[in-house]
Amino acid sequence: LVQTTMGQVDRESVGATSVAGFKGNGPIFALVLARMQAFSQVRFQWTRFQGSQPTDLFGSPELGVLERPWRGGTTSDLLARMEIHASAAGCAYVTRPRRDRLSMLRPDRVTIVLGSETDEDDPSEAPDVEIVGFIHTTSRGKMTMFEPEKVAYYAPIPDPDYRFLGMSWITPVIRDLQADSLATEHKARFFTNAGTPNMAIKFDASIHIDKVKQFKALIESEHKGAFNAWKTLYLGGGADPVTVGSSFKDMDYAVIQGRAESRLAAAAGVPPSWVGFSEGLQGSSLNAGNFNSARRR
Repeated sequence: LVQTTMGQVDRESVGATSVAGFKGNGPIFALVLARMQAFSQVRFQWTRFQGSQPTDLFGSPELGVLERPWRGGTTSDLLARMEIHASAAGCAYVTRPRRDRLSMLRPDRVTIVLGSETDEDDPSEAPDVEIVGFIHTTSRGKMTMFEPEKVAYYAPIPDPDYRFLGMSWITPVIRDLQADSLATEHKARFFTNAGTPNMAIKFDASIHIDKVKQFKALIESEHKGAFNAWKTLYLGGGADPVTVGSSFKDMDYAVIQGRAESRLAAAAGVPPSWVGFSEGLQGSSLNAGNFNSARRR
């Protein structure tokens, strides 16, 4: 556990998380919420088998820590946080500090330590590589070592570059997330700047620059902002307004953002119609057969 400047081939840790996308992008939040609402409904039960066939389900006191993971917490609280961690960072880590308590570890502060009996110098490439522990590092640098059996980790999507880490489903669609956020920002700028397409005002060559600046200040004070949209524009001599750029209708924002939302929904494994995305609310997407398939998905 000594900190060195050498390459750390004996450990795996989350490089970056998608917390910003989860908190700052509406479609991403809706998709994580849909996944969380389904996953948090899971209940832990034992299954009784007759031969190889499962029969009835039953509970026992041993499941109590999963039903009340912490004071005031429920199974739904535990699983909801696990899904959020898995969506943001690809992994969720749970420890049991006391017999009657569970605790979540922030995935970006957890490092998986690897070991091998055949290649101690480069265990990550060894055929017998295994997890020998987990390290949790606080914001102040305090490190706590956990033995492998002391941590339950949930990584539903394996990271192809690592043996034990998971990958967030948001990672492959980061570019689509950025494009959707930029489109939303574009719409916000549209309304912030008078709720009209970009406008250029041409002045006669004889108009002095000071007059142009005064006119600019007057126009912005009277017409800038969504609350000043649709006001009549009065121009003095020598000023000629020219509309430049495309309108919302020309750019067809509904199609542009709808396609991006569908790509995000495909990566999340959530049908667009189930989240209320526009692409999932058109044509035959809402007929009984398609909607029932989406619900089962």
